[in-house]
Amino acid sequence: MSLSFSKKTAERVTATVATARQSFTMESVGRHCVLLPDRVADRILKITWRAVLMDGVTFGLFDVVLLLFGILRVSVRSKATEFTTFHAVSRAGMSRLRWRRFLFGFGGFFAYLLALIGVVVFLVGCVSALFLLSASASPNDRVTTATLFVTSVIFVLLGIYGGNRFESWRLPVPVRAIGRWPIKLQRMQRLPLAHSPGVS
Repeated sequence: MSLSFSKKTAERVTATVATARQSFTMESVGRHCVLLPDRVADRILKITWRAVLMDGVTFGLFDVVLLLFGILRVSVRSKATEFTTFHAVSRAGMSRLRWRRFLFGFGGFFAYLLALIGVVVFLVGCVSALFLLSASASPNDRVTTATLFVTSVIFVLLGIYGGNRFESWRLPVPVRAIGRWPIKLQRMQRLPLAHSPGVS
């Protein structure tokens, strides 16, 4: 048995990769910084991106047999695509980008930390729910347990959403549309502007 993931996501990623490869080539690099348009570029920023698409989940006959013995095994198929884009940048633009990535990376860390706290609160709520089975449980205990579950869900949702937003804000504005899930920035490399045949 095979379960395929969103075809719409796969089509979006394919279209994004094709557009990025055509629009941000080495030959298309201009003379002005893409981060600070009023500055003349003195280097090229090479960005490597990676997209991992879940192609499906396989659950075969052998997995059914294992399940009878209490062993759950699911095989996940995935496809990885890597591509690069090139952008003209200035020294001041790179400095601003480094600060931006540091500050929003710091914010993303706290956002994911909030999500982790939410998971811990959920586990505490599960332990608390066990005490509700006893005859001595009071109405206040039920309110406390319900509050723990609601709080954990809010923390996890806010943490995941905030982490994704901060990760997006870390990207240079001209390429932010590229770095949408499941496409992630892998690495950045600075090259001399002379490497670009589009600049004389």
